[in-house]
Amino acid sequence: MNIATDLRSELDGLLSNRKLVVVCATQRCGSTLLIEDLRNNGLGRGEEHFLPLIQNADAHSDLIFRLIENATDANQVATIKVMANYMPAVDAYLSRNRFSAAEDGVYAAVADVFADAFWIYLRRRSVVHQAVSRLMAAKTGVSHAIASDRADFIPGQAKVGGQADYNSTVEVGDVEIREGVLDICLENAAWERFFAENNIEPLRLVHESTATDLSYINAIREGLGFPTGEIRSERNLLKLSNRKSDEIIEAFVDAEQERISEKILGKRTGQGRSEPLFGETLQATGRGKTGVDPVAGIDTPGGLWANYVEPFLGDVGPLESMTVVQLGCTNGYFTAKLLESAQEVRVVDTSPEKLKPLIRSFAGVENVRFEAVGQWHLGDIADESVDFVFSFDSLVHADLDHIRSILGDVYRMLKHGGYGLVHHSNLDRNTGLDYRRAPHARNFMTQALFAHLAIREGLTVVKSRVIGWGSGKHRVRDLDCITLVRKPER
Repeated sequence: MNIATDLRSELDGLLSNRKLVVVCATQRCGSTLLIEDLRNNGLGRGEEHFLPLIQNADAHSDLIFRLIENATDANQVATIKVMANYMPAVDAYLSRNRFSAAEDGVYAAVADVFADAFWIYLRRRSVVHQAVSRLMAAKTGVSHAIASDRADFIPGQAKVGGQADYNSTVEVGDVEIREGVLDICLENAAWERFFAENNIEPLRLVHESTATDLSYINAIREGLGFPTGEIRSERNLLKLSNRKSDEIIEAFVDAEQERISEKILGKRTGQGRSEPLFGETLQATGRGKTGVDPVAGIDTPGGLWANYVEPFLGDVGPLESMTVVQLGCTNGYFTAKLLESAQEVRVVDTSPEKLKPLIRSFAGVENVRFEAVGQWHLGDIADESVDFVFSFDSLVHADLDHIRSILGDVYRMLKHGGYGLVHHSNLDRNTGLDYRRAPHARNFMTQALFAHLAIREGLTVVKSRVIGWGSGKHRVRDLDCITLVRKPER
């Protein structure tokens, strides 16, 4: 008996008598309101059914069957909502349990298993509003306002009534909003890449339109082969944003406009330069004008840290009391940054020669240790002795077997609740070839494959971001990826 084939056949059988709808979303894009409208109009019982998978990476193979059953309404419509940042875990789950053997493409297992679905892609026109909404939800613990707690559909973190003062004490900074905007743009880009590489053309909806115009309901009915008809417009969900949110957004937009103007005019330095704006740096061109180079400054150590490391450290938390293991020494800049706050840093590299200049540079620094290892053998690091594992510009060259072995060691040596931040390759070609012949000597690895391996080793994927590498004509888009993993609490 082929268990994998039987599981897929059972799943296909379950889906064969249902109309499957997949709502592709990002947090705070208005998807909960859309889900309520779908439920009210006989188009499935959508909600974040995959949330148990995100909370438990080792979810049993029967999760997908319970998910489909719970998502199905009396009209035999099953509606599933998937957030962009859930996709690595969902794809890994489907592959791990062998519901799909598809590997060619971004999140190919998801596209394969749900090949016959009606796809909906919902986004928000104003990513600034969306970023502020995310911050408000995170800081208040309130994600939704509802008229009654006796309704059929009660979303998570809901508050009865739309109290105008629920966020009166919340403070939101411009940097937080800017980072939120960047995250949302990256998540939207991830959806677009998923659709393009898997030849999916979703029904594209914008929250600012669907919030007031429910004609899209009939478009979905037509797409599913149902007759169009009357649309129920009553809702239990209430508008949660208020004047406080509007004032924060207005202040941020005004500040950004001023900041951009100052960059262009060069008021701050008189040289046409300033701090990065959404990962960009303004610099003087050879023609004496000020131009925008979207990657200038990013490939310096400081730019790499500011643009690609710091945005993840908010999830990790303060490093002050942490023991850190750095895999790969690079040029010492990252070690110095870690030593600014970490209690102890242990730098491990496979090259004794690369470690020698760092040992000289950090002579006399008591809370740093350097160690050369063969083939990334990390057995000398004790179990559950490390709070944070960090690697940048090193494991991009490691092959699949080494990556999996390292992830196993990361799980072993991390304390429960500890984090690992790994910069790895996202090169999905040159399979079987010498990595030194690939762009920037990248080995074969992808965002989804890394997430799959991490989950297989017991880690949870917290966040992942695809990035480019190199400067000017040598820059390669989407070549690399940065992934934050966590060892679950006991």
